[in-house]
Amino acid sequence: MAGRPRISAAPRSVHDRGDQLPRAQVQTELVEKLSFVLPPEPLRTKLTEPLRALMDLWAHNLQESKTLAKLRDTLLPPFMSGELRIKDAEKIVGKAV
Repeated sequence: MAGRPRISAAPRSVHDRGDQLPRAQVQTELVEKLSFVLPPEPLRTKLTEPLRALMDLWAHNLQESKTLAKLRDTLLPPFMSGELRIKDAEKIVGKAV
């Protein structure tokens, strides 16, 4: 149909328009459109306690993950090359922890 203007589909989400707008502009637009209701203070306090425990656990797990990754990165190359044996590594790790 030659006479009709072509209608392009509107973006379904911000991600669909990511190549059209600078990142800061997209984020600013989203923040400006946000609205939310805060629960009453007693409820916020009640929710904070279990959430804080979860966040503490998350932080602990993140630190442990970093430690284990560092240990892996330290020990794996010598294992792969045959330079280090399991018994030797157990001694090294035992001294470190």
